[in-house]
Amino acid sequence: MSARWYIINSTSGREDRLIEGIKVEAAKRGLSSSFIDFVSPVDSSGKGVGKKFMPGYIFVNMVLNDATLSVIKSVPIASRMLGSSKRPVMVSESEVKKVFLNIQSSKSESGSSSYEEGQIVLVKDGPFESFTGQISKIYSDKKKMKVFVSILGREIPVELEFWQVCPVKKV
Repeated sequence: MSARWYIINSTSGREDRLIEGIKVEAAKRGLSSSFIDFVSPVDSSGKGVGKKFMPGYIFVNMVLNDATLSVIKSVPIASRMLGSSKRPVMVSESEVKKVFLNIQSSKSESGSSSYEEGQIVLVKDGPFESFTGQISKIYSDKKKMKVFVSILGREIPVELEFWQVCPVKKV
């Protein structure tokens, strides 16, 4: 049986502990070779704690059988696997690649040199998602910016982090 990707739910902020717990339990049972890879969808390219794309979830590339399922169920902070309790649902390779691409694009777009005052940006996350606005001030040390977003004809100042916007390409 070949390894497939699955998603495991845990408490937000404990993703790394969950991964470590699974590795330790698998090693105790001699099943380490059944767990190929672990991914916590976090972009840690900035200062401090990284932005979590899927807080409380980890991806695991593993061979699923009763023994490996028992390993996961024995780790206390593993809430559940995506799917039913008897048979978790595998995640397609294309869906996993999308998550990796989101993390990579966020890392490449988070640099302060890619933004200038007066530049038009598209908000890609948060309550103003899909709105465009003009950058009025850049706070490079905080990796934040003030953007004026037009809502119902009025310019509203919004403070956003670099990862929450992407540049609008000029036509």
